[in-house]
Amino acid sequence: ADIFIINNIKSISINLIIEHVNNISLTYWIMDDGGKLDYNKGSKNKSVVLNTQSFTELEVNNMAKDLNIKFDFKTEVRQNKGKWIIVIKSDSYSLLRKNINNYILTFKNNTQLAEFIGCSKSTIGRYIQSGKCYKGLYYFKTN
Repeated sequence: ADIFIINNIKSISINLIIEHVNNISLTYWIMDDGGKLDYNKGSKNKSVVLNTQSFTELEVNNMAKDLNIKFDFKTEVRQNKGKWIIVIKSDSYSLLRKNINNYILTFKNNTQLAEFIGCSKSTIGRYIQSGKCYKGLYYFKTN
């Protein structure tokens, strides 16, 4: 965690993503601070959000640029409730999946996921609605 603290402030150093983020850490980042951009039923939008609200606009723009360079993603930075987030655009979804698929726990259906976690299918449904599980790319967000 020391690489995120500069002068006792949570910060992102220049080239942090280029030098330290790989497919495994990207997967954990998405599972911890990521989610779908659009939860509307039937939406074809596959954009993924990285919640970077605790960083400055400059830091978030630098992270987005570095994600574009390192992983060849198409990203954009936008505001969410006055704070800055990174959106990995739908155009990059298949490339994102290619990078993270080997590191995400996947399940064929909600029943299999519920059995793995040890909860009911209805609980999984609530997790999917809240963003703790990502439907179509099933994972359980660990805390």
